[in-house]
Amino acid sequence: MKTKENATLMIYVDDFKMACADADKDRLWAPLRQLIRLSEPQLADRYLGCYTHKFKAKLTEFAPLLSTLPAQWSRKTADGEKRAVVEPWKPADPHKIVDGLCYDMSQYLKANVIDKYCSIAGITSASLKFAPTPFLDESKDEKGMYEKDAPAAQRQSESSGTVPGHWYVDLQNEELPPAPTKSQRKQVERAAHRAAAAGKNKKPPLPGSGFTAAEGELCRNAACVCMAALYAGRLARFDLLRAIQRLAESFHKWTKRHSQKLHRLVEYINSHLTCNTVS
Repeated sequence: MKTKENATLMIYVDDFKMACADADKDRLWAPLRQLIRLSEPQLADRYLGCYTHKFKAKLTEFAPLLSTLPAQWSRKTADGEKRAVVEPWKPADPHKIVDGLCYDMSQYLKANVIDKYCSIAGITSASLKFAPTPFLDESKDEKGMYEKDAPAAQRQSESSGTVPGHWYVDLQNEELPPAPTKSQRKQVERAAHRAAAAGKNKKPPLPGSGFTAAEGELCRNAACVCMAALYAGRLARFDLLRAIQRLAESFHKWTKRHSQKLHRLVEYINSHLTCNTVS
């Protein structure tokens, strides 16, 4: 980041994106182009699957959004009483025109999440229903769905006086494990390299292969769909993050209920493809 010019450069592999004033553009790119062969800088319309669109609009068109600012929810009213309703948002100039950017990932989500999910599940996108939220009612989940071996944990807590669902080590009565030897460390490194190579050579999910997985094994198909959605969530669709995070906790203990939750998430994405981030 160049503080003086208030410029920021983002690099991902061979994609470069800079935010700066138009007057500083050529001067900031020149040192980089002397070291790296780069194409001519252009206005960014797409970067890593995210399309950006400039627009102009009246400030009052953002009233529903600006009315939710924390400043509208002060603790007390002008009379000193506890505030019960939001303070109406009143712009100083209701006719002011503002410049904005819209971040659109609808094409990415359609191709990399919805179509991929439908292919794995063996269904068509036309069968996806409207979903107002990305969540199912978790009160209907099976008891202990997100807990480790609840009976065993309960037995452990009764005998040791600890809290169920937590791991404890009694350092007074149990010796710490010895440090790994050089040979053991090399074995772990080789195993990690083999696992990484297997991941790189992993074939894409087969159409119709579904989302079933044995207890303790990674549900690769679910991880494939959720991680594709996570990229969009982190970049421009923050409304997806909580649902994806909850599913990611259970990739190694996937159940039919998790498949139902993933289906609901995909239905929500399909129902809200045109929802974009605006700045």
